[in-house]
Amino acid sequence: MIRQRSPSIFSQGFLLLFIGSLAFSCSFQLLLTALPLYARQMGAEDAQIGLILGLFAAASLVARPLCGWQLDRGRKVPLLALGAAIFALSAVGYAAARSVAFLLLLRAFHGLGMATYNTAGQTLVADLAPVGRLGQAMSTYAVATTLAAALAPAAGMAIALTAGFGPLFAVSFSLAAAAVVVAVALREPATRRTTTRRPRLFNRSALRPGLSMLSLMVVYGAIASFVPLYALQQGLSNPGFYFTVSSVAMVLAQAIAGPISDRFGRLAVIGPGLLLSALGAAATALLGGWSLPGAAALYGTGSGAAQPALFALATDVAKEDERGSAMATVGVFLEAGISIGAIGAGLLAQQVGLSATFVVVSVVPLVGILIAAAPRSFSVRRLGTRSAS
Repeated sequence: MIRQRSPSIFSQGFLLLFIGSLAFSCSFQLLLTALPLYARQMGAEDAQIGLILGLFAAASLVARPLCGWQLDRGRKVPLLALGAAIFALSAVGYAAARSVAFLLLLRAFHGLGMATYNTAGQTLVADLAPVGRLGQAMSTYAVATTLAAALAPAAGMAIALTAGFGPLFAVSFSLAAAAVVVAVALREPATRRTTTRRPRLFNRSALRPGLSMLSLMVVYGAIASFVPLYALQQGLSNPGFYFTVSSVAMVLAQAIAGPISDRFGRLAVIGPGLLLSALGAAATALLGGWSLPGAAALYGTGSGAAQPALFALATDVAKEDERGSAMATVGVFLEAGISIGAIGAGLLAQQVGLSATFVVVSVVPLVGILIAAAPRSFSVRRLGTRSAS
């Protein structure tokens, strides 16, 4: 009997979604390494720099449950466009900022855009993915974010150092506006919508993948907030190079891990991914100067393997009309991890220094492995096929 292959994941809708996500992510990543320096220029201390990313994540965390409810009701494309529009307005706000307090408030507003766009985008990927190719679709979609992380942080730092922060915010605005245009061009996929009017703010089926996601993103919160400063202290001339290396490693991991998770189950890539991210954080603390990219490669490989598989797992165990709330629930844990990692690392760094902080943070993904490996944390069926319940 000849086994028929599933259709390609590269439909017109998926390609438009990928392009829009690339522009949206570049708008965000351009500011990643430059904003801590922008805040330092305004007089921000380490704890306040941690809040810059922490408040962004906290605002996104609060908004995601409501986004998930609206997504289950079929409002995916409008939320996608709204998220990109918030990013465009935020870029304008950064250019007008004149105090650390205003910058912190603006970061909270900026985080609302991340919640709406990313949750809508991941739910649309789940709707568009052919049966048996969800892991590949999630991993391929994640490549857009990863490419942005590979190119934009170093580019953003270069623009800020050579042309100033004003031109940097102008480029960020232009990319977010382009994402709005692409979102408007998308068609809402025909899927079953929830019939209840009561908001589902938490999807219990996504609890365990969410907890594992939290452990992974604590590392990201610490790295994104303090590697720019730590790399300069260790003699790396452009801290964006750390993120470029980690992002290249993520792309390679995503290309391999997605099909593996479809064939052998999500745990086959989630466990090793969490372990490698822990090793990457520890190596970041122990290495210096031009050896830091080796640590970045470890972290990037682990994160690239684990994160899309965790979103795919949440889709596997959710009902069709509850995918939005499942993505939102995992997203809540994602943002909580970033917020805990950023704020916690800022407070810890003031007491023990950045190097020791990265060592402490490296322990957290090991807890995520225990959660992932706990009995009944993953279905025994092949997770490359969709769950009916």
